Amino acid sequence: MRTLSILIFTPVISIGQSGNLDQIRNGPASNPSMNFYTTFNNPEWVNGNAEPSNAHYVEGMSIAYRSLITEAISGQSYEYVIKYDTRHSGRMAIDYLTHYQRLEPHGSFGHDAEVINPRIFKSGNTEYLLGTVSTNTFPIPAPFQAAGNTPVAGMPQNSFNALPAGERMMSIYNGVITSIAYDLQQSLTIAATKSSTRVRIRFTAEKDSVVLAWGGHIGSRRDWGFINASTPRSAGGISGSPYHMRQLSINTYPDLVNISGVGNQDRSLSAAAVVAVQDNTAPTVVFCPSNGEIECPETPQFGNPSFTDDYDQSLDVTFNDVTTPGCGNTFSVTRTWTAKDDGGNTATCSQTIAVVDKTRPSITCPGTVVAQCDADVPAPDTDLVTTSDACGNVTVTWEGDASSGSCPKIITRTYKATDACGNTNTCTQTINVHDITPPVITCPPDIVVECGSNTDPANTGTATATDNCSAEVFYLDEFVVKNCFNPYIIRTWIARDPCNNRSTCEQNIILVDRTAPVVICSPDLQINCGDPIPTPVSPVFFETCSPTLTTVLYREVPAEASGCPANPNNINRTWTHIDANGNIGTCVQKVTFVPASLTSTSAAITTTGKAVTVTTQPVNKTGSIPLKGNLSALQVHADPNPYSSVINFRFVSPQSGQAMLVVYNLTGAKMAVVYNGNVTAGLLYTVNYKVPLSQRVPLIYKLSVGANSAQGKLLSFGRNFNQ
Repeated sequence: MRTLSILIFTPVISIGQSGNLDQIRNGPASNPSMNFYTTFNNPEWVNGNAEPSNAHYVEGMSIAYRSLITEAISGQSYEYVIKYDTRHSGRMAIDYLTHYQRLEPHGSFGHDAEVINPRIFKSGNTEYLLGTVSTNTFPIPAPFQAAGNTPVAGMPQNSFNALPAGERMMSIYNGVITSIAYDLQQSLTIAATKSSTRVRIRFTAEKDSVVLAWGGHIGSRRDWGFINASTPRSAGGISGSPYHMRQLSINTYPDLVNISGVGNQDRSLSAAAVVAVQDNTAPTVVFCPSNGEIECPETPQFGNPSFTDDYDQSLDVTFNDVTTPGCGNTFSVTRTWTAKDDGGNTATCSQTIAVVDKTRPSITCPGTVVAQCDADVPAPDTDLVTTSDACGNVTVTWEGDASSGSCPKIITRTYKATDACGNTNTCTQTINVHDITPPVITCPPDIVVECGSNTDPANTGTATATDNCSAEVFYLDEFVVKNCFNPYIIRTWIARDPCNNRSTCEQNIILVDRTAPVVICSPDLQINCGDPIPTPVSPVFFETCSPTLTTVLYREVPAEASGCPANPNNINRTWTHIDANGNIGTCVQKVTFVPASLTSTSAAITTTGKAVTVTTQPVNKTGSIPLKGNLSALQVHADPNPYSSVINFRFVSPQSGQAMLVVYNLTGAKMAVVYNGNVTAGLLYTVNYKVPLSQRVPLIYKLSVGANSAQGKLLSFGRNFNQ
């Protein structure tokens, strides 16, 4: 690049009032600077024709023109008329006017586009810049050909309108353009081989030297297509110089006085200087919309990509959509745009919009349920759950029940909704379980039982109850004494459900006493004739019902003859006990008198037990034997109580003499004589007695030593067949 000092001045040269039409020679393609100014790094304006040796262009570029009008009168308006061949030799030549600087794209020539400057002039060997007071532009109106007047519909106006606005301007230096108008646009389909367009430019001069600058668009086969497979409609490549720009006239305006010094001037461009470059370069993607994501069920809205191409200003842009399904109703769409230039080169860009589902489904649980019993609680039912989702089906599952409290018990039932994309939501249903209905109870009938009998419900009857849920039955007894010794039981039966709702009824269990008291006399006595008769010892009395006896009668009557002079008759001592209910029990003790020689002094032991062991030892007052330390009274103790099979009797007597230990059942029947023999005062006797299996019932035992006696009662665990 040359760096030059530029001297700007207006030469004082009187060349007369004239108009001079120049065009640019931008040099041969291999050496464009060959036709540059010496002082300026710009291509040279010339009056001569442009040839391959001094110019290089490509179809679709514009060749620059200028006209220098000299000796103009400042403030005067003028009308400048030009004419150019739009069709030459039947092919499209200069199809419309443009800005003077249009040499892009220029890459196919291997160098940057030349920069054109309409202000550079040359006088002899002097190069200078035109002095200016103003620089202005004016929009060039679009050309127009009706449908029948053009071989390609919409041309050339479509090509012109596709240019950027800045490339559709005419420039003026030292003046102001006031109008540009077409007064001739010949049809492009006429039989003649040539068509022309004439343009009138009106301007007002602001200085004596005015420059108009514009470009002539070189018709392109991309705009005009081909006549046949090998012949383009554009004029590039034909022989000769089809591109002509003519300066016809300049007149004052509005009086239209012709300035004779202008004359008709014609500038031409050789077709050989215009290259129909084979476009092997794909369009460039200027902008491609970015990928996006929207929520289902929105509809994808795609952006608008933009492409550019060095040679084709009207790219053919198409698109294709590819849809990829996703979960549920989601999907993604990839839109691929393809921009295709006239050379068949393509460029693509794609935008993918994914329709996703990140929103939880809605879920509504059934309303609150009130139940009285657990059995009334409905089973989980997902069909009762209402769901919705904007992007597909929803699956409902029961997640479980959680309980709290009781009466009422609150059950929180949880359901979960899951949509096709795995988004979940839950809701809960409340179930109140509260039993407020009491049970219904029915008592067994009143019953009369023998006093002392087992009054358990197994013997007296059990209440029954029904409940809407469940209930337990139990009872409470109240003992009532009537007429002193006629008790009865008021048995209150209670049915209670888990929520403590209760119902009651009463059963009367009447206790009657029909059993005579058990009266056990002391053992019969055998007394030597003449010996003192012992004082009667009161019998042992057992009464099941009456705590006390109403009447106790005793009588002593002679019995059979004894054969003893001192005591001629034996004695029967009879005790009669009458309880409160009039039941009578008696016992008889027989006193027999015998000669002294017949009495036994033997200490032999006689028993009816099957297994009796007797041991003696001195009484240990501090020992653990359950006998009182005071030995002034006859004492007897039996254990264990209740017993199973073996009874351990321990007794001690304050006097020596004949002793008898007898056991009875509760009816007074003698069951066994456990011990019968002499005892020594002060010795502790231990008798181990194994009760026969058939006799293991509650027992009464009585120990008699002389006139003294002691007794007790034993309970039984029942028969134990293992012992």
